[in-house]
Amino acid sequence: MAGCVVGPDYQRPDVDAPAAFTGPNEPADPANPDGTESNLDRWWTRFGDPLLDELIEQAEAGSYDLKRAVAAIEQYRAGYGIAESQLYPSISVGGAYSRVRTNPAQLGGLAAPEAFDAWTYGLDLATWELDVFGKLRRSIEASRGEFQASVEEWRNVLVALRAEVASAYVALRVLQSRRAVVGETVDLLDRQLGIVAARRRSGTVTDLDLAQAEAALALARAELPLLDAQLSQQVNALSVLVGEYPGALARRLAEPAPIPQAEGPIETGVPAQLLLRRPDLRGAERRLAARVAAIGVAVAGLYPEISLVGTIGIFATDLAGLGDAGNITYRAGPQITWNFFNGGLTRAQIAQAEAAAAAAEIDYRAAVLDAVAEVETAAGNVGFASTALRRLDRAVGDARRGIALAVRQYDAGTIDLDRLIDYERLVLDLEDKRIQACGLLGQNVVELCRSLGGGWSDATLPVPAEDAYPNPPSAPDASEAPATADGTVVPEKESAS
Repeated sequence: MAGCVVGPDYQRPDVDAPAAFTGPNEPADPANPDGTESNLDRWWTRFGDPLLDELIEQAEAGSYDLKRAVAAIEQYRAGYGIAESQLYPSISVGGAYSRVRTNPAQLGGLAAPEAFDAWTYGLDLATWELDVFGKLRRSIEASRGEFQASVEEWRNVLVALRAEVASAYVALRVLQSRRAVVGETVDLLDRQLGIVAARRRSGTVTDLDLAQAEAALALARAELPLLDAQLSQQVNALSVLVGEYPGALARRLAEPAPIPQAEGPIETGVPAQLLLRRPDLRGAERRLAARVAAIGVAVAGLYPEISLVGTIGIFATDLAGLGDAGNITYRAGPQITWNFFNGGLTRAQIAQAEAAAAAAEIDYRAAVLDAVAEVETAAGNVGFASTALRRLDRAVGDARRGIALAVRQYDAGTIDLDRLIDYERLVLDLEDKRIQACGLLGQNVVELCRSLGGGWSDATLPVPAEDAYPNPPSAPDASEAPATADGTVVPEKESAS
Protein backbone atom coordinates (compact mmCIF):
# COMPACT_ATOMS: atom_id res chain seq x y z
CA MET A 1 0.00 0.00 0.00
CA ALA A 2 2.99 2.30 0.55
CA GLY A 3 4.38 1.56 -2.92
CA CYS A 4 4.89 3.91 -5.82
CA VAL A 5 2.23 5.37 -8.09
CA VAL A 6 2.98 4.84 -11.75
CA GLY A 7 1.89 7.16 -14.53
CA PRO A 8 2.18 10.94 -14.83
CA ASP A 9 1.15 13.26 -12.01
CA TYR A 10 -1.48 15.70 -13.18
CA GLN A 11 -0.31 19.22 -13.84
CA ARG A 12 -2.90 21.84 -14.72
CA PRO A 13 -2.13 23.30 -18.17
CA ASP A 14 -0.73 26.78 -18.19
CA VAL A 15 -3.23 28.70 -20.30
CA ASP A 16 -1.77 31.91 -21.69
CA ALA A 17 -4.95 33.98 -21.49
CA PRO A 18 -4.84 37.62 -22.65
CA ALA A 19 -4.17 40.23 -20.01
CA ALA A 20 -7.43 42.04 -20.82
CA PHE A 21 -10.41 41.96 -23.14
CA THR A 22 -9.96 44.10 -26.22
CA GLY A 23 -13.61 45.03 -26.86
CA PRO A 24 -15.74 47.56 -25.01
CA ASN A 25 -16.16 46.28 -21.47
CA GLU A 26 -16.23 47.30 -17.86
CA PRO A 27 -12.98 46.48 -15.98
CA ALA A 28 -13.08 44.83 -12.59
CA ASP A 29 -13.80 46.93 -9.55
CA PRO A 30 -10.56 47.23 -7.48
CA ALA A 31 -12.63 46.54 -4.35
CA ASN A 32 -14.00 43.40 -5.95
CA PRO A 33 -11.18 42.03 -8.14
CA ASP A 34 -12.83 38.74 -9.03
CA GLY A 35 -15.98 40.58 -10.10
CA THR A 36 -18.32 37.89 -8.88
CA GLU A 37 -20.19 38.70 -5.70
CA SER A 38 -21.52 42.18 -6.37
CA ASN A 39 -21.79 41.99 -10.13
CA LEU A 40 -22.55 38.48 -11.32
CA ASP A 41 -24.15 36.60 -8.44
CA ARG A 42 -27.90 36.78 -9.00
CA TRP A 43 -27.31 39.00 -12.02
CA TRP A 44 -30.94 38.66 -13.13
CA THR A 45 -32.09 40.75 -10.16
CA ARG A 46 -30.38 43.73 -11.84
CA PHE A 47 -33.35 43.83 -14.24
CA GLY A 48 -35.61 44.82 -11.36
CA ASP A 49 -38.46 42.55 -12.49
CA PRO A 50 -40.02 40.45 -9.69
CA LEU A 51 -41.81 38.19 -12.17
CA LEU A 52 -38.50 37.35 -13.86
CA ASP A 53 -37.06 36.49 -10.45
CA GLU A 54 -40.03 34.18 -9.80
CA LEU A 55 -39.67 32.44 -13.16
CA ILE A 56 -35.98 31.75 -12.61
CA GLU A 57 -36.70 30.39 -9.14
CA GLN A 58 -39.43 28.18 -10.60
CA ALA A 59 -37.08 26.96 -13.32
CA GLU A 60 -34.47 26.00 -10.73
CA ALA A 61 -37.07 23.81 -9.03
CA GLY A 62 -38.83 22.40 -12.09
CA SER A 63 -36.32 22.17 -14.96
CA TYR A 64 -35.84 18.63 -16.21
CA ASP A 65 -32.43 19.54 -17.65
CA LEU A 66 -31.30 20.47 -14.16
CA LYS A 67 -32.80 17.30 -12.67
CA ARG A 68 -31.04 15.27 -15.34
CA ALA A 69 -27.74 16.90 -14.40
CA VAL A 70 -28.35 16.05 -10.73
CA ALA A 71 -29.00 12.42 -11.71
CA ALA A 72 -25.69 12.40 -13.60
CA ILE A 73 -23.92 13.64 -10.46
CA GLU A 74 -25.38 10.72 -8.52
CA GLN A 75 -24.16 8.30 -11.20
CA TYR A 76 -20.61 9.63 -11.11
CA ARG A 77 -20.68 9.79 -7.32
CA ALA A 78 -21.58 6.10 -7.25
CA GLY A 79 -18.77 5.37 -9.72
CA TYR A 80 -16.37 7.24 -7.44
CA GLY A 81 -17.55 5.11 -4.52
CA ILE A 82 -17.08 1.91 -6.52
CA ALA A 83 -13.52 2.87 -7.44
CA GLU A 84 -12.70 3.80 -3.85
CA SER A 85 -14.07 0.50 -2.53
CA GLN A 86 -11.43 -1.42 -4.48
CA LEU A 87 -8.79 -0.31 -1.95
CA TYR A 88 -10.42 -2.47 0.72
CA PRO A 89 -10.89 -6.22 1.01
CA SER A 90 -14.17 -7.86 0.17
CA ILE A 91 -15.10 -10.37 2.87
CA SER A 92 -18.18 -12.55 2.66
CA VAL A 93 -19.72 -14.94 5.15
CA GLY A 94 -21.73 -17.96 4.20
CA GLY A 95 -22.69 -21.52 4.90
CA ALA A 96 -23.71 -24.56 2.89
CA TYR A 97 -24.96 -28.11 3.13
CA SER A 98 -24.57 -30.83 0.52
CA ARG A 99 -24.84 -34.60 0.18
CA VAL A 100 -21.57 -35.91 -1.27
CA ARG A 101 -20.66 -39.17 -2.95
CA THR A 102 -17.44 -39.83 -4.86
CA ASN A 103 -16.35 -42.73 -7.07
CA PRO A 104 -12.98 -44.51 -7.35
CA ALA A 105 -12.10 -42.64 -10.53
CA GLN A 106 -12.15 -39.34 -8.63
CA LEU A 107 -9.87 -40.81 -5.93
CA GLY A 108 -7.26 -42.32 -8.24
CA GLY A 109 -8.53 -45.86 -7.93
CA LEU A 110 -8.81 -45.87 -4.17
CA ALA A 111 -11.90 -47.21 -2.53
CA ALA A 112 -14.67 -44.65 -2.53
CA PRO A 113 -16.30 -43.87 0.81
CA GLU A 114 -19.98 -44.11 1.31
CA ALA A 115 -22.12 -41.04 0.67
CA PHE A 116 -21.82 -38.49 3.48
CA ASP A 117 -23.20 -35.13 4.57
CA ALA A 118 -21.04 -32.02 4.17
CA TRP A 119 -21.72 -29.05 6.44
CA THR A 120 -19.65 -25.90 6.19
CA TYR A 121 -19.66 -22.24 7.13
CA GLY A 122 -17.07 -19.47 7.44
CA LEU A 123 -15.52 -16.33 6.00
CA ASP A 124 -14.19 -15.95 2.50
CA LEU A 125 -11.69 -13.23 1.52
CA ALA A 126 -12.09 -12.64 -2.17
CA THR A 127 -8.95 -11.75 -4.07
CA TRP A 128 -7.72 -8.49 -2.54
CA GLU A 129 -5.36 -6.61 -4.82
CA LEU A 130 -2.69 -4.67 -2.95
CA ASP A 131 -2.21 -1.33 -4.67
CA VAL A 132 1.57 -1.59 -4.86
CA PHE A 133 1.93 0.36 -8.12
CA GLY A 134 -0.97 2.77 -7.69
CA LYS A 135 -3.40 1.28 -10.18
CA LEU A 136 -6.34 1.59 -7.80
CA ARG A 137 -5.33 5.05 -6.59
CA ARG A 138 -5.10 6.29 -10.17
CA SER A 139 -8.52 4.78 -10.84
CA ILE A 140 -9.91 6.66 -7.83
CA GLU A 141 -8.24 9.85 -9.06
CA ALA A 142 -9.88 9.41 -12.47
CA SER A 143 -13.30 8.74 -10.92
CA ARG A 144 -12.95 11.77 -8.67
CA GLY A 145 -12.19 13.95 -11.71
CA GLU A 146 -15.26 12.66 -13.53
CA PHE A 147 -17.37 13.21 -10.43
CA GLN A 148 -16.18 16.80 -10.05
CA ALA A 149 -16.74 17.39 -13.78
CA SER A 150 -20.36 16.24 -13.37
CA VAL A 151 -20.80 18.85 -10.61
CA GLU A 152 -19.49 21.52 -12.97
CA GLU A 153 -21.86 20.30 -15.67
CA TRP A 154 -24.75 20.80 -13.24
CA ARG A 155 -23.49 24.30 -12.59
CA ASN A 156 -23.18 24.93 -16.32
CA VAL A 157 -26.76 23.77 -16.88
CA LEU A 158 -27.85 26.10 -14.06
CA VAL A 159 -26.06 29.08 -15.65
CA ALA A 160 -27.51 28.30 -19.09
CA LEU A 161 -31.01 27.72 -17.68
CA ARG A 162 -31.14 31.08 -15.92
CA ALA A 163 -29.87 32.81 -19.05
CA GLU A 164 -32.41 31.06 -21.28
CA VAL A 165 -35.29 31.96 -18.98
CA ALA A 166 -34.20 35.62 -18.83
CA SER A 167 -33.66 35.81 -22.60
CA ALA A 168 -37.03 34.19 -23.34
CA TYR A 169 -38.77 36.54 -20.89
CA VAL A 170 -37.19 39.61 -22.52
CA ALA A 171 -38.20 38.31 -25.96
CA LEU A 172 -41.77 37.83 -24.73
CA ARG A 173 -41.99 41.41 -23.47
CA VAL A 174 -40.55 42.65 -26.77
CA LEU A 175 -43.24 40.81 -28.73
CA GLN A 176 -45.97 42.22 -26.51
CA SER A 177 -44.67 45.77 -26.98
CA ARG A 178 -44.33 45.31 -30.72
CA ARG A 179 -47.89 43.98 -30.93
CA ALA A 180 -49.14 47.12 -29.21
CA VAL A 181 -47.30 49.27 -31.77
CA VAL A 182 -48.70 47.22 -34.66
CA GLY A 183 -52.18 47.67 -33.18
CA GLU A 184 -51.67 51.45 -33.20
CA THR A 185 -50.41 51.24 -36.78
CA VAL A 186 -53.55 49.34 -37.81
CA ASP A 187 -55.72 52.07 -36.25
CA LEU A 188 -53.80 54.78 -38.15
CA LEU A 189 -54.02 52.95 -41.47
CA ASP A 190 -57.73 52.35 -40.90
CA ARG A 191 -58.21 56.10 -40.44
CA GLN A 192 -56.15 56.75 -43.55
CA LEU A 193 -58.23 54.27 -45.55
CA GLY A 194 -61.37 56.10 -44.49
CA ILE A 195 -59.92 59.38 -45.78
CA VAL A 196 -58.88 57.81 -49.10
CA ALA A 197 -62.26 56.14 -49.52
CA ALA A 198 -64.05 59.46 -48.93
CA ARG A 199 -61.83 61.17 -51.48
CA ARG A 200 -62.42 58.39 -53.97
CA ARG A 201 -66.14 58.92 -53.67
CA SER A 202 -65.62 62.61 -54.33
CA GLY A 203 -63.41 61.80 -57.31
CA THR A 204 -60.24 63.50 -56.03
CA VAL A 205 -58.18 60.24 -56.00
CA THR A 206 -58.06 57.16 -58.20
CA ASP A 207 -58.83 53.51 -57.57
CA LEU A 208 -55.08 52.91 -57.39
CA ASP A 209 -54.81 55.18 -54.33
CA LEU A 210 -57.66 53.31 -52.69
CA ALA A 211 -56.11 49.92 -53.49
CA GLN A 212 -52.77 51.01 -52.02
CA ALA A 213 -54.43 52.16 -48.80
CA GLU A 214 -56.37 48.88 -48.52
CA ALA A 215 -53.21 46.84 -49.15
CA ALA A 216 -51.25 48.76 -46.50
CA LEU A 217 -54.01 48.14 -43.94
CA ALA A 218 -54.27 44.46 -44.85
CA LEU A 219 -50.49 44.05 -44.55
CA ALA A 220 -50.46 45.63 -41.09
CA ARG A 221 -53.39 43.50 -39.94
CA ALA A 222 -51.59 40.38 -41.20
CA GLU A 223 -48.73 41.09 -38.78
CA LEU A 224 -51.01 40.69 -35.76
CA PRO A 225 -51.64 36.90 -36.03
CA LEU A 226 -47.96 36.38 -36.84
CA LEU A 227 -47.00 38.19 -33.64
CA ASP A 228 -49.66 36.24 -31.73
CA ALA A 229 -48.14 32.99 -33.00
CA GLN A 230 -44.68 34.09 -31.90
CA LEU A 231 -46.06 35.08 -28.50
CA SER A 232 -47.69 31.69 -28.08
CA GLN A 233 -44.49 29.94 -29.11
CA GLN A 234 -42.43 32.02 -26.68
CA VAL A 235 -44.78 31.32 -23.78
CA ASN A 236 -44.72 27.58 -24.52
CA ALA A 237 -40.91 27.58 -24.67
CA LEU A 238 -40.77 29.45 -21.37
CA SER A 239 -43.18 26.93 -19.84
CA VAL A 240 -40.83 24.09 -20.77
CA LEU A 241 -37.88 25.94 -19.25
CA VAL A 242 -39.66 26.38 -15.92
CA GLY A 243 -40.92 22.79 -15.97
CA GLU A 244 -44.68 23.16 -16.34
CA TYR A 245 -47.28 22.49 -18.98
CA PRO A 246 -48.34 25.45 -21.15
CA GLY A 247 -51.48 27.25 -20.09
CA ALA A 248 -51.01 28.49 -16.55
CA LEU A 249 -47.95 30.52 -17.47
CA ALA A 250 -49.78 32.12 -20.39
CA ARG A 251 -52.31 33.58 -17.97
CA ARG A 252 -49.57 34.94 -15.70
CA LEU A 253 -47.83 36.63 -18.63
CA ALA A 254 -50.91 37.83 -20.49
CA GLU A 255 -50.67 41.35 -19.10
CA PRO A 256 -48.04 43.34 -21.08
CA ALA A 257 -45.19 44.83 -19.09
CA PRO A 258 -42.16 46.99 -19.89
CA ILE A 259 -39.10 45.36 -21.41
CA PRO A 260 -36.69 44.72 -18.51
CA GLN A 261 -33.36 46.52 -18.65
CA ALA A 262 -30.37 45.86 -16.39
CA GLU A 263 -29.20 48.59 -14.08
CA GLY A 264 -25.53 49.57 -14.08
CA PRO A 265 -22.58 48.22 -16.08
CA ILE A 266 -21.41 44.61 -16.11
CA GLU A 267 -17.81 44.15 -14.99
CA THR A 268 -16.08 41.69 -17.29
CA GLY A 269 -12.84 41.64 -15.34
CA VAL A 270 -9.90 39.85 -17.01
CA PRO A 271 -9.90 36.70 -19.19
CA ALA A 272 -7.99 34.64 -16.61
CA GLN A 273 -10.94 34.93 -14.22
CA LEU A 274 -13.05 32.89 -16.64
CA LEU A 275 -11.09 29.81 -15.51
CA LEU A 276 -12.66 30.26 -12.08
CA ARG A 277 -16.04 31.65 -13.11
CA ARG A 278 -17.16 29.46 -15.98
CA PRO A 279 -18.27 25.98 -14.95
CA ASP A 280 -17.77 24.59 -18.46
CA LEU A 281 -14.07 25.48 -18.26
CA ARG A 282 -13.83 24.09 -14.73
CA GLY A 283 -15.50 20.88 -15.92
CA ALA A 284 -13.16 20.57 -18.91
CA GLU A 285 -10.17 20.94 -16.57
CA ARG A 286 -11.51 18.21 -14.27
CA ARG A 287 -12.11 15.87 -17.21
CA LEU A 288 -8.54 16.46 -18.30
CA ALA A 289 -7.35 15.49 -14.80
CA ALA A 290 -9.40 12.29 -15.06
CA ARG A 291 -7.86 11.43 -18.45
CA VAL A 292 -4.33 11.95 -17.11
CA ALA A 293 -5.09 9.67 -14.16
CA ALA A 294 -6.36 7.03 -16.60
CA ILE A 295 -2.85 6.89 -18.10
CA GLY A 296 -1.56 5.65 -14.73
CA VAL A 297 -4.24 2.94 -14.67
CA ALA A 298 -3.04 1.74 -18.08
CA VAL A 299 0.67 1.93 -17.14
CA ALA A 300 -0.01 -0.23 -14.08
CA GLY A 301 -0.85 -3.04 -16.49
CA LEU A 302 2.89 -3.41 -17.18
CA TYR A 303 3.55 -4.49 -13.59
CA PRO A 304 2.56 -7.55 -11.57
CA GLU A 305 -0.61 -7.62 -9.50
CA ILE A 306 -0.05 -8.70 -5.90
CA SER A 307 -3.13 -9.98 -4.10
CA LEU A 308 -4.14 -11.72 -0.90
CA VAL A 309 -6.59 -14.60 -0.89
CA GLY A 310 -7.92 -16.68 1.95
CA THR A 311 -10.78 -18.49 3.61
CA ILE A 312 -11.49 -19.70 7.13
CA GLY A 313 -14.37 -21.88 8.17
CA ILE A 314 -15.56 -25.16 9.68
CA PHE A 315 -16.20 -28.35 7.72
CA ALA A 316 -18.15 -31.20 9.31
CA THR A 317 -20.02 -34.31 8.21
CA ASP A 318 -22.84 -33.70 10.65
CA LEU A 319 -24.63 -30.67 11.99
CA ALA A 320 -23.24 -31.09 15.50
CA GLY A 321 -19.69 -30.89 14.14
CA LEU A 322 -20.13 -27.26 13.15
CA GLY A 323 -19.45 -26.31 16.79
CA ASP A 324 -16.22 -28.34 17.06
CA ALA A 325 -13.09 -26.15 16.86
CA GLY A 326 -11.17 -29.16 15.64
CA ASN A 327 -13.06 -28.96 12.33
CA ILE A 328 -11.65 -25.51 11.45
CA THR A 329 -10.16 -25.23 7.98
CA TYR A 330 -8.35 -22.25 6.47
CA ARG A 331 -6.33 -21.18 3.49
CA ALA A 332 -4.45 -17.88 3.19
CA GLY A 333 -1.54 -16.46 1.27
CA PRO A 334 -0.29 -14.02 -1.33
CA GLN A 335 -0.87 -14.32 -5.04
CA ILE A 336 1.20 -12.72 -7.79
CA THR A 337 -0.05 -12.41 -11.33
CA TRP A 338 1.98 -10.84 -14.11
CA ASN A 339 0.64 -10.66 -17.61
CA PHE A 340 4.10 -10.32 -19.14
CA PHE A 341 2.95 -10.99 -22.71
CA ASN A 342 -0.36 -10.03 -24.29
CA GLY A 343 0.59 -9.17 -27.84
CA GLY A 344 1.16 -5.46 -27.15
CA LEU A 345 -2.30 -4.93 -25.63
CA THR A 346 -1.05 -3.01 -22.58
CA ARG A 347 1.18 -0.73 -24.66
CA ALA A 348 -1.77 0.00 -26.94
CA GLN A 349 -3.96 0.80 -23.94
CA ILE A 350 -1.31 3.23 -22.64
CA ALA A 351 -1.10 4.92 -26.04
CA GLN A 352 -4.90 5.14 -26.16
CA ALA A 353 -5.03 6.74 -22.69
CA GLU A 354 -2.29 9.22 -23.62
CA ALA A 355 -4.14 10.18 -26.79
CA ALA A 356 -7.37 10.66 -24.80
CA ALA A 357 -5.53 12.94 -22.36
CA ALA A 358 -4.01 14.92 -25.24
CA ALA A 359 -7.47 15.32 -26.79
CA ALA A 360 -8.89 16.44 -23.41
CA GLU A 361 -6.15 19.08 -23.10
CA ILE A 362 -6.94 20.31 -26.62
CA ASP A 363 -10.63 20.49 -25.68
CA TYR A 364 -9.75 22.48 -22.55
CA ARG A 365 -7.56 24.99 -24.39
CA ALA A 366 -10.15 25.32 -27.16
CA ALA A 367 -12.88 25.90 -24.57
CA VAL A 368 -10.84 28.70 -22.99
CA LEU A 369 -10.32 30.30 -26.41
CA ASP A 370 -14.05 30.04 -27.19
CA ALA A 371 -14.94 31.48 -23.78
CA VAL A 372 -12.76 34.54 -24.26
CA ALA A 373 -14.23 35.05 -27.75
CA GLU A 374 -17.77 34.72 -26.39
CA VAL A 375 -17.15 37.39 -23.78
CA GLU A 376 -15.53 39.67 -26.35
CA THR A 377 -18.51 39.24 -28.68
CA ALA A 378 -21.11 39.65 -25.94
CA ALA A 379 -19.41 42.73 -24.47
CA GLY A 380 -19.16 44.26 -27.93
CA ASN A 381 -22.81 43.51 -28.66
CA VAL A 382 -23.85 45.16 -25.40
CA GLY A 383 -21.89 48.28 -26.32
CA PHE A 384 -23.23 48.44 -29.88
CA ALA A 385 -26.83 47.73 -28.82
CA SER A 386 -26.59 50.40 -26.13
CA THR A 387 -25.38 52.93 -28.70
CA ALA A 388 -28.17 52.00 -31.11
CA LEU A 389 -30.79 52.29 -28.36
CA ARG A 390 -29.55 55.73 -27.32
CA ARG A 391 -29.77 56.95 -30.92
CA LEU A 392 -33.23 55.48 -31.40
CA ASP A 393 -34.37 57.01 -28.10
CA ARG A 394 -33.22 60.37 -29.42
CA ALA A 395 -34.91 59.79 -32.78
CA VAL A 396 -38.21 58.77 -31.17
CA GLY A 397 -38.05 61.75 -28.82
CA ASP A 398 -37.42 64.13 -31.71
CA ALA A 399 -40.19 62.54 -33.76
CA ARG A 400 -42.71 62.74 -30.92
CA ARG A 401 -41.89 66.40 -30.40
CA GLY A 402 -42.50 66.86 -34.11
CA ILE A 403 -45.99 65.40 -33.71
CA ALA A 404 -47.07 68.53 -31.82
CA LEU A 405 -45.82 70.69 -34.68
CA ALA A 406 -47.59 68.52 -37.26
CA VAL A 407 -50.86 68.74 -35.30
CA ARG A 408 -50.60 72.54 -35.20
CA GLN A 409 -49.94 72.61 -38.95
CA TYR A 410 -52.94 70.38 -39.52
CA ASP A 411 -55.12 72.60 -37.35
CA ALA A 412 -53.87 75.61 -39.32
CA GLY A 413 -54.72 73.86 -42.59
CA THR A 414 -51.17 73.82 -43.95
CA ILE A 415 -51.08 69.98 -44.12
CA ASP A 416 -53.90 67.52 -44.68
CA LEU A 417 -54.91 64.61 -42.44
CA ASP A 418 -53.29 61.84 -44.47
CA ARG A 419 -49.91 63.58 -44.20
CA LEU A 420 -50.38 63.88 -40.45
CA ILE A 421 -51.18 60.18 -40.31
CA ASP A 422 -48.10 59.36 -42.41
CA TYR A 423 -45.99 61.27 -39.92
CA GLU A 424 -47.59 59.43 -37.00
CA ARG A 425 -46.88 56.16 -38.77
CA LEU A 426 -43.22 57.17 -39.09
CA VAL A 427 -43.14 57.73 -35.35
CA LEU A 428 -44.63 54.27 -34.75
CA ASP A 429 -42.06 52.69 -37.08
CA LEU A 430 -39.29 54.37 -35.09
CA GLU A 431 -40.93 53.18 -31.86
CA ASP A 432 -40.98 49.60 -33.19
CA LYS A 433 -37.27 49.80 -33.98
CA ARG A 434 -36.60 51.25 -30.53
CA ILE A 435 -38.49 48.35 -28.92
CA GLN A 436 -36.44 45.83 -30.86
CA ALA A 437 -33.21 47.60 -29.91
CA CYS A 438 -34.30 47.63 -26.26
CA GLY A 439 -34.94 43.88 -26.35
CA LEU A 440 -31.66 43.26 -28.14
CA LEU A 441 -29.77 45.15 -25.45
CA GLY A 442 -31.49 43.17 -22.70
CA GLN A 443 -30.71 39.85 -24.36
CA ASN A 444 -27.10 40.87 -25.00
CA VAL A 445 -26.71 41.72 -21.31
CA VAL A 446 -28.07 38.27 -20.47
CA GLU A 447 -25.62 36.66 -22.89
CA LEU A 448 -22.73 38.64 -21.41
CA CYS A 449 -23.61 37.44 -17.90
CA ARG A 450 -23.85 33.87 -19.18
CA SER A 451 -20.55 34.05 -21.06
CA LEU A 452 -18.88 35.36 -17.89
CA GLY A 453 -20.16 32.30 -16.01
CA GLY A 454 -22.26 34.33 -13.60
CA GLY A 455 -25.00 33.02 -11.39
CA TRP A 456 -23.76 29.73 -9.92
CA SER A 457 -21.50 30.56 -6.98
CA ASP A 458 -24.48 31.39 -4.75
CA ALA A 459 -26.25 28.14 -5.63
CA THR A 460 -26.29 25.26 -3.15
CA LEU A 461 -24.86 22.06 -4.52
CA PRO A 462 -27.22 19.08 -4.71
CA VAL A 463 -26.89 16.96 -1.59
CA PRO A 464 -25.09 14.02 -3.31
CA ALA A 465 -22.46 16.45 -4.62
CA GLU A 466 -21.57 18.17 -1.38
CA ASP A 467 -18.54 15.96 -0.80
CA ALA A 468 -17.13 16.86 -4.20
CA TYR A 469 -15.92 20.11 -2.69
CA PRO A 470 -16.10 19.60 1.08
CA ASN A 471 -14.40 22.92 1.92
CA PRO A 472 -15.27 25.42 -0.81
CA PRO A 473 -12.94 28.41 -0.40
CA SER A 474 -13.28 31.92 -1.68
CA ALA A 475 -12.12 32.38 -5.25
CA PRO A 476 -8.39 33.25 -5.42
CA ASP A 477 -6.64 35.65 -7.74
CA ALA A 478 -6.36 33.64 -10.94
CA SER A 479 -3.25 35.58 -11.99
CA GLU A 480 -1.18 34.28 -9.07
CA ALA A 481 -1.46 30.51 -9.21
CA PRO A 482 -3.31 27.72 -11.00
CA ALA A 483 -6.46 26.44 -9.38
CA THR A 484 -8.48 23.28 -9.26
CA ALA A 485 -12.09 23.16 -10.41
CA ASP A 486 -13.32 24.24 -7.00
CA GLY A 487 -11.18 27.36 -7.10
CA THR A 488 -8.49 26.07 -4.69
CA VAL A 489 -4.96 27.23 -5.43
CA VAL A 490 -2.75 24.17 -5.86
CA PRO A 491 0.98 23.54 -6.31
CA GLU A 492 2.36 22.57 -9.68
CA LYS A 493 1.63 18.86 -9.12
CA GLU A 494 -1.58 17.47 -7.71
CA SER A 495 -1.44 14.72 -5.14
CA ALA A 496 -1.99 11.33 -6.71
CA SER A 497 -3.54 9.73 -3.65
